[in-house]
Amino acid sequence: VLLGSGAALFLAYASEILFNLSPCSLCVYQRIPYFILLLLSGAAILLPGARKYSIPLVVILYIIEISLAGYHVGVEHYWIEDVYTCSTKNPASVLSFKEMASSCSEVSFKFMMLSMAEWNVIYATGLLYVFLKIEKKNHE
Repeated sequence: VLLGSGAALFLAYASEILFNLSPCSLCVYQRIPYFILLLLSGAAILLPGARKYSIPLVVILYIIEISLAGYHVGVEHYWIEDVYTCSTKNPASVLSFKEMASSCSEVSFKFMMLSMAEWNVIYATGLLYVFLKIEKKNHE
C-alpha cells in the first residue's frame, strides 16, 4: 500500500512538474485517497497493532479512489455531466504545484490511448486486487 500510493503520487507530481501538465480539479481530488493511504500504511508499519484496524479503511479508500477515477473517466467521455464545476479556484488546488486546468473533460495527455484517469482506474483496481489477495493469504 505504501509503495503503490507513493508511486501514484510520484507519477502525478512528476507529470505535473517534469512534463508541464496542469491537473484539473478531479485529478487533484484523486490524489487525496493516495495521501491518506500513504499515511495509513506508514502508521501501520510503525504501529503493527493498528494494522488489523487499517485493513477495512484501505479497502474503502481504494474503492473511493476507483470511484473518483471512474467518475473522471465518465466526465472525460461525456458519459456523465460534471456536477462539480471544474475551476482553477478550488480548495484542492493546494495539492498542486501548477495552476489547475479549467476543464475536467479535456484530456491533455494519453499513454497507449488511455487518459491518466483511465490508467488510474486500472492501477487502483490492481492495487486493491493485490491487497485483497495478500490479506487473504495472510489469513489462511
